[in-house]
Amino acid sequence: MKIYLSKSAILQGVQTVQRAVPLKSPMLTLQSILLTALDNRITFAATDMEIGIRYSHAAEIEEEGSVLLPAKLLFEIIRRLPEDIIECESKGRNFILRYGDADFTINGYDPEEYPEIGGFIPTTTMTLPGKILKKFIQQVYFASKIDEESGNIFSGILLEIQGENLTLAATDTHRMAVNTGNFSTTGRNPGGNVVELVPKTKQSWIIPNKSMMEISRLLRNDDEVTIEGHRESARINFKFSDTEVLTRLINGQYPNYKQVIPNQSGNTIIFTRTVLLEAVERAALLSKDAYLKTSILRFQIEDGQIIINQAAEMGKIFEKIPIEYSGNTMIVTFNLRYIIDALKNIETEKVSMEIASPYSPCIFRPYESEEDENYISLVLPLRH
Repeated sequence: MKIYLSKSAILQGVQTVQRAVPLKSPMLTLQSILLTALDNRITFAATDMEIGIRYSHAAEIEEEGSVLLPAKLLFEIIRRLPEDIIECESKGRNFILRYGDADFTINGYDPEEYPEIGGFIPTTTMTLPGKILKKFIQQVYFASKIDEESGNIFSGILLEIQGENLTLAATDTHRMAVNTGNFSTTGRNPGGNVVELVPKTKQSWIIPNKSMMEISRLLRNDDEVTIEGHRESARINFKFSDTEVLTRLINGQYPNYKQVIPNQSGNTIIFTRTVLLEAVERAALLSKDAYLKTSILRFQIEDGQIIINQAAEMGKIFEKIPIEYSGNTMIVTFNLRYIIDALKNIETEKVSMEIASPYSPCIFRPYESEEDENYISLVLPLRH
């Protein structure tokens, strides 16, 4: 293998895939990055067996081949190289970087020992703007169990395709976030040819939330992303720009999120998002008090206002937030953190809060927004 590539292009490739390199692993090969020179492109690849990332870039290739290099050392040396065209040559398992009148040799591993980051023939292919997928992921991610052991269905995000509708849903059993949009969808017939997907066809996958967040980080707003899935595959593929992310799936039956959403909205409260969010964040300063034990927040909802009136060992807070509401007075108790997360992940200034009783599911929606009309954030009140 012998190629010529700019320092910035190499660094871009290493930085893109290194997030898939495990911090610790009994296999040294997994803590490495695979470089493959083929057909005038250099491909960088890494995996921790849960998520695999590939990135390719055009390169001047004198000799094709592949090399497996320790990720940390490769990154540290590349970022310290001068900004110039770097001559890269592999000799056996060694990789030589030549720059100016100097060279640096990295001792690598046998590329044949690296696990295959393989693909599959998709039965469903959906294409949508990267900006939209990035937004969808960020709007539901917080509702999953972030620190849960990998493999638990609640540490994943449900991705569902039905016809041209894409739905992302997440829940930790105490709260839930769901968003749906309409995009271009195709499938493949038994002969492998791309065809329009039958509208009633439905496929769903549970994707680890860590993988989804990495996809969100890698996506640029101007990317066009293609999701490739297969009903019986253990993986799903995301392709955009020069990057490909292949992530494993979580086995299990995801809860029917539609059953949790109340059929009748009950009472509807309209408010200004930032006004309520800032008041709740001020109340959160008292939630750190050991006296309260749990971070709770009580809303007294009455005609024209939400009243926050709480006392703790360190102090107390009393605020009135103006709202549009003319129903009966209700006192509702929430996990304070859940309310902050729900409000931060709605982009509109006007928000509706729908709740039938002090103990029924509470739904937050963007108010009168065509762009976000299908997004909901649901929070279960506490029984205090």
